[in-house]
Amino acid sequence: MMRFLQTLRYLFRQRSFSTTVMLTLAVGIGATAAIFSVVNAVLLEPLPYPQSDRLIELRHRMENTGARSERRDANVGSRAAARPA
Repeated sequence: MMRFLQTLRYLFRQRSFSTTVMLTLAVGIGATAAIFSVVNAVLLEPLPYPQSDRLIELRHRMENTGARSERRDANVGSRAAARPA
């Protein structure tokens, strides 16, 4: 307990160091929370549609341009796409 009190006294004497430490922690915690919020909303939460695991993506291009038509499942590479229907 005495060591903790000594550390607090040191931090109060060194105001610029204490301010730098607190700002660094605040920015780090804030950035981590912001990144987690984006990852959670974009990657982890299911889509807000009924039976969203059955969505597919359709693409079609004109043949005289040399492009091709594609059909792709929305969950390519996920566990939901690998499970049998």
